[in-house]
Amino acid sequence: MNEETILIIDDDPSTTRLLEVLLTREGYKIETENLSQNAIQRTKDALPQLVILDLMMPGIDGMTVCRQMKADPDLKEIPVIMFSAVNQPEITEQAYNSGINDYITKPIHPQELTDRIRKWLDQEPDSTTWD
Repeated sequence: MNEETILIIDDDPSTTRLLEVLLTREGYKIETENLSQNAIQRTKDALPQLVILDLMMPGIDGMTVCRQMKADPDLKEIPVIMFSAVNQPEITEQAYNSGINDYITKPIHPQELTDRIRKWLDQEPDSTTWD
């Protein structure tokens, strides 16, 4: 059983619930947040080993949330996987420039998602880029 916590930040409750069910079955402890304006505080409270972050959310978008996380000394080392339906190279590049570690487009096969999560959770703490 994993002891790792994953925080899912997505404004769509059905997406957070689906990911929560899938990843709980994999043995992860799951925390969720549906309001982007609460994302930073929620991350500080949960101190997850990984964040799955939606790109397009009302209020504060995922790139802004990621920049805020990476600017916070307590949160900057937490890997962030952007999870979005947007599949445009210029948006993907902007997302990486905001500090994300990986970008996954919806829909994704559950096994690919868990494989990508596992790769980031298995990284050394100072690894911040995907090779």
